[in-house]
Amino acid sequence: MIILSMSLLAELKYQETGRHILRTKQYCQILSDALRHGRKYNNGLNYSDIENIERLAPLHDIGKVEIPEKIFLKPGKLNEEKFEVMKTHQLWELMCCSLL
Repeated sequence: MIILSMSLLAELKYQETGRHILRTKQYCQILSDALRHGRKYNNGLNYSDIENIERLAPLHDIGKVEIPEKIFLKPGKLNEEKFEVMKTHQLWELMCCSLL
């Protein structure tokens, strides 16, 4: 429930991020299923690992809620300074996810 609530924060702030979160979760489900059934990795991933990948996938961009809208919603390419700010979303994600 906490994970869903956190991912909804990003979705409420930015609609496109919400759709991106759902697409990424679906991609992770497809890839995890392929890895589980593939001969090369079937001994490396157990059901619990795959379940965690699918459950946590929606949080991969949760840190973007901390990025100022003028940067996040800017059309076109970001300059170097704004791109550095955008990259900090990963630090916010780490902080949020470390609390789970």
